[in-house]
Amino acid sequence: MRVHLRPNAAYLAFLLLGLVAAGWGVAKFLGGQDIQRFIGLVIAVGGAMIFLAFGYPVVASTLLRVPVLAVEEERVRLPLMGPTLAKAEIAGIGRSHTATASQRPVLLIRVTDPESVISRTRPWLRRSARQYLQQYGTPIILQGESLNRSLDEIAEVLRSHFIGV
Repeated sequence: MRVHLRPNAAYLAFLLLGLVAAGWGVAKFLGGQDIQRFIGLVIAVGGAMIFLAFGYPVVASTLLRVPVLAVEEERVRLPLMGPTLAKAEIAGIGRSHTATASQRPVLLIRVTDPESVISRTRPWLRRSARQYLQQYGTPIILQGESLNRSLDEIAEVLRSHFIGV
């Protein structure tokens, strides 16, 4: 099973906001006076960083077809996040909800050695992985609102591939 990112409207709106900010900042930088140029540069860099940070997963998963999660015979790959989990590293599959007011459902992939998984996570995602470990007891969670498969479907496949999990 391969699970790809399917950006929702809010995600795409946030990307558009970053792109608009970058464009507006460049316009101010090119056509403004001293302080306007500086403010334009700051806004352009900030908008570009938002667009790149949040656009990378969309481009990688949607256009380049890099999956968010790939369940294979003896392992689970998380190409966008970084780690590959061998069958023996998976301690269980669980469900929870986000701690936000919306209480969105999340799928937990519990691992035997969380610190090892965090060390294999992409550097810019390690902080989030540590927060997930504190909050959910595992560094790997999947939020379903932007995936092309339901969390129930993913959990079922993970459980069937990793009997006894």
